[in-house]
Formats: sequence, structure tokens, C-alpha cells
Amino acid sequence: MAQFSVHRNSDPTTAEKYPLFIDIQDDLLSSLATRIVIPLTRPGSQSYDILWTLVPELTIDGERYMLLAPQLTHVKAIELGPAVAELGHERHTVLAAVEMLFRGL
Repeated sequence: MAQFSVHRNSDPTTAEKYPLFIDIQDDLLSSLATRIVIPLTRPGSQSYDILWTLVPELTIDGERYMLLAPQLTHVKAIELGPAVAELGHERHTVLAAVEMLFRGL
């Protein structure tokens, strides 16, 4: 598992609402049993009248998704399936959302 890799949500109770997760945990901590992830949802599936920095839109395989930084969570590493995309090129956008969440910047 690598930082900024995108994985399908394998939980059938939440996968429709949050079909993907982006792994934001640094690779240095890959030996931990959990990974810090942010869920992704399709635009329009939820209403977010907040700063776009906190909930930016990302494109994955030609489809638009919203990064839900306020719903940052963790999952067991063994529950993350294989990566379906890699968003290292969106590093600054993802980290700006996390920075907004923690520092309001």
C-alpha cells in the first residue's frame, strides 16, 4: 500500500455512498496494522456547502469524486483491496484539505 493510492471500499454497508478511499498515510508507517484514509464520494450524493479546499473534486479514471476530508478515518490494512488508481499528482490538493481540517489554513 502506498500513500495516495486509491482503493475500493469493500464494506457493503457503506460502499455505495463512499465507493473509494484514498490512503494518505506515509509509507514510512506501512508496518502499522491500520491505514489513515479519506473517503471519496460522487458529486451530488451529499451536500457540502463548505470551502472547496476542504472537500475538493478529484478525477479518477475520468469520473469526478469529492474528497471528504472531514470524514478522515482509518481502516485495517488487510481490509484495503488492491489499488485501483494512484493520485500522487494530486498530493498538494489532498494535503491542503488535511491542512484545512487540522489547522484551518
